[in-house]
Amino acid sequence: EIEVWKGLRHRHVLPFLGWADSQSRIYMMSPWMKNGHAREYLIKNQGADCLIVRFHEKLLQTAVGLQYLHKRCNSPIPNILITDNREACIGDFGLSYWLAAESYSLQSDAWLKGGNPRWQAPELLDGDTFSKQNQRTTRSDIFAFGRVIVEVSILKYLVREYWSHRRFKRCSFLRENLHLRVSQVLASLLK
Repeated sequence: EIEVWKGLRHRHVLPFLGWADSQSRIYMMSPWMKNGHAREYLIKNQGADCLIVRFHEKLLQTAVGLQYLHKRCNSPIPNILITDNREACIGDFGLSYWLAAESYSLQSDAWLKGGNPRWQAPELLDGDTFSKQNQRTTRSDIFAFGRVIVEVSILKYLVREYWSHRRFKRCSFLRENLHLRVSQVLASLLK
């Protein structure tokens, strides 16, 4: 992750300052973003100037940063932080890498899993995480970014933070069973 992050240079990507090793843990350092997350920033600064203009500006800056990251390291949907200059800056983009034994190539575990379940497309929550059909795609990233757009626009999270991946899977199971039951009811009505 350090190797990837320190090679990233973009106006809308959180800069890498360095790392420290303490008690067998590695800590990565970046500048402190005193304005916090985009959602927090917009809540705190609602009266400062036109909220809609700031909202669209931050999302455009985030999209530009995401485009840069996608071309270089296939980053999942990140936290959107606000710099001292009040620009959107992508941070915490989950670049943890593991070495694939067969190909000796670097692949991102976060890329395969699709990131945090709060922003994942529903199809990524079903079945085996490492199966081909349950891996991130451009479509699932667009879904996740859409969720970020909605959360920033309504200034609330769509899914509560304490929801676990297991709970999401349970909802997915219920959704599948609901489809089956609805199909059975519809089939009986058509007879």
